[in-house]
Amino acid sequence: MHPSRHDDSAAGREAPPSAAVGGPRSLLPFYFHLTFFIAAILLGLDTVLSFLRIGGDDLDPIRLGIEGVVAILAVIGGELERNQPGGSRRTRALLLGALGVVLVGLTLRTGGLSSPYFVLVATTCLFAGLSLSPGSATYVTALIAVAYVGGLTYVAETSTMPGGGGRRLTALLVHLAFLLLTTSLASRVASRQRKTVATLEVQSMRDPLTSLDNRRSFLTKMESELKRAERFAWPITMLIIDLDHFKRMNDAYGHAMGDRVLVEVAKLLRENVGTIDHIARVGGEEFAVAAVAAEPYHGRDLADRLVRAFRTYPWGCIVPELKVTASIGVAVLPGDHVGGEPEATLAQLMERADKALYKVKQSGRDGYLVAGEEPASIPMR
Repeated sequence: MHPSRHDDSAAGREAPPSAAVGGPRSLLPFYFHLTFFIAAILLGLDTVLSFLRIGGDDLDPIRLGIEGVVAILAVIGGELERNQPGGSRRTRALLLGALGVVLVGLTLRTGGLSSPYFVLVATTCLFAGLSLSPGSATYVTALIAVAYVGGLTYVAETSTMPGGGGRRLTALLVHLAFLLLTTSLASRVASRQRKTVATLEVQSMRDPLTSLDNRRSFLTKMESELKRAERFAWPITMLIIDLDHFKRMNDAYGHAMGDRVLVEVAKLLRENVGTIDHIARVGGEEFAVAAVAAEPYHGRDLADRLVRAFRTYPWGCIVPELKVTASIGVAVLPGDHVGGEPEATLAQLMERADKALYKVKQSGRDGYLVAGEEPASIPMR
């Protein structure tokens, strides 16, 4: 076996579930677009009403500037999410934090504790909780809360709150509690959703009976392996394993026994196949094993070992006198032949292994054959 297989094949083979799960993050474009439209509408209305001097209000350039900055930040966030979906959490946190602080400025400019734009501040905390990790969401919320408290302290709008400092303090504590509660609840909802989606994703990629990879997962992983094999000129060995007379066993002993046999086959494969090789159940009684960066003789040696393992396995633990054998087709893709479209290359490799398997079936089963070799490579029973 090629020594480099242990250096690179095991690493990066499966992306962590969190990398593949982006459900709550998909809400961020909606948030940025919503914020942009709100800011644009406010900017337009405030500009028109100020010029018309409705209610005697003069043009407030600071407020208009804040609304413009909100719109610009929302556009930037929307473009980043559109061009780089699933970007870094740090970028998301910085954008949401900056947008939240600017919205705090808008809130302070339009009445402070009594401003209706506090809803936008709370919405920022809500989406931070939904789209970021709990730690990042906490930091964003803390930044917004500090800006909110500091701004209110600096402005000191005593005239807008009857009853003096006591009422202002009470209102401020209620607002802060609302921000923290919003972030906390959103983080819990997002965490549950991520776990649910991750569980469903794992289940969709696993065979429920044997817990091996299913065909879909196997093909996805192998397409990725083919790309790496092309880069390093690594050979790939494919084994297609089919249980002999499995339908006959099912008819004779029942499907429950057949399921037990499949579970034991998965166990046998795990015990005899290398830990960095890929194993999958790709059909009813058909399994596949793929080895990357293996020596050319690896497939033949592994097939021979598996055939012998099937013959000596204690199948009697399922049904007395039960014997289960397997036929195996082997195909090798040399390192200098790896290239082209991964999906097509993989289909051709599996087709070659399937044809070798068919020849084994025609020659009496219970053996193996390497594609391109003579049937004499099938061991005698």
